[in-house]
Amino acid sequence: MATNTINADAPVLRLARPTTFVTKWDNIAQFNLGSYSSFDGSAFTRMDLAMNNSQSTVLSNVMTWQANGMVGIGTTAPTRQLETTGTVAFTGIGTNTIDTKVMTTDASGNVTTRTLASLGASMAVPISSLTAAIATNTINNLDFKQTWNWSTLSSGTGLEMNFNDLTTAYGYSIISRNLTTGNALRVNNSTATSTGDAVHFRSTAAGGNVLNVTTSATTGNGISITAPSLTSGNALNVSSAAAFTSAAADILASNAILY
Repeated sequence: MATNTINADAPVLRLARPTTFVTKWDNIAQFNLGSYSSFDGSAFTRMDLAMNNSQSTVLSNVMTWQANGMVGIGTTAPTRQLETTGTVAFTGIGTNTIDTKVMTTDASGNVTTRTLASLGASMAVPISSLTAAIATNTINNLDFKQTWNWSTLSSGTGLEMNFNDLTTAYGYSIISRNLTTGNALRVNNSTATSTGDAVHFRSTAAGGNVLNVTTSATTGNGISITAPSLTSGNALNVSSAAAFTSAAADILASNAILY
């Protein structure tokens, strides 16, 4: 209802259908004309639509129109062109694969649109768990660099992958088809005082290989180790007496181990 003291609660049109005995109450829809403000004596015209929705003839405001263009549903004091206090549903809304804007709201419920690119870091949320995949997924990073930091992790495992039921194929595969410089996999232990292992392979299996390197290249090295600043220790330290075995037929014009 129009609650301002100027023209408050002034019905201008009332529509009604009489009650049906023992079946239902009267159906009533009433328009009330009043003002939404009394500032400087201007009209500030406001119209409310009120209806009854219970076992009585008591009316409740359903919708409000103000002369300044503000419309309210469920509120008698709208401050936006369309303001509602309830839920909103868009049924039959179309879809396309061209538009790149999404609808967003602020803390007050004001609706705006923005591009996906502008969301950026504002969409970043801490990941504490991931839902189990139900299909094969592919992430295409194009030419955007991805960096994962464990900047405060001092012990434990930064990234752990378990393949408990894997019997064939690969648990982790790196494929590089056009690499001419750089590395498909680079491990860098950059702290000069570090005494740990940059890469550590451990297997408790009764058979198989801890590290298996297979190459179809005809030149170059299967494994290349460069340690230009090494003054003590070993570039490659193998503690097993039978760590290396090779078949002469597999090595045509080089050495199994070159040092």
